[in-house]
Amino acid sequence: MQITQMADATQESLWDLRPTDLWQQDSLGLCELVVTAPPGFALPKDKTITISVMGGPSKGLTRRLVKPHISIGRSGGGADIQVDDQEVSDMHCAVGVKGNIIRLCDLDSHSGTYVKNERVSAAPLEHFSEFRIGSSVLLLTVLVAQTGAAVNNSNQFYAT
Repeated sequence: MQITQMADATQESLWDLRPTDLWQQDSLGLCELVVTAPPGFALPKDKTITISVMGGPSKGLTRRLVKPHISIGRSGGGADIQVDDQEVSDMHCAVGVKGNIIRLCDLDSHSGTYVKNERVSAAPLEHFSEFRIGSSVLLLTVLVAQTGAAVNNSNQFYAT
């Protein structure tokens, strides 16, 4: 019980930290919490969030987030979103959503995660944010959700 309460408290502090504070934290420990779906994580009901591969071997791959925490990594590595890029670690980075806040966290990857050509351990994302893992460039988009629209299941990410 005490461990769960500590994890919840640490998770909540991730979202309260200023970006400069994130660099001073154990980023792997905080980012692992993003992947474990702590309480309070939720997708906004009025928005659709997608991650698209804009450059690299998996160019054209697009996934819509249907859960508020996902991992991104190399094909065959067990990540939620898998890209066919040998420079990408099995579990390279994670994206967590809590309401209107979106965070990208590197998961101690070998080649790093980059936003605006700077290596990051954690960074906020917003509509049209680009980030790079290995030789792949990914784009996050946040759009107003369309109600009643037909959904192509191949572009959705589902939890297993």
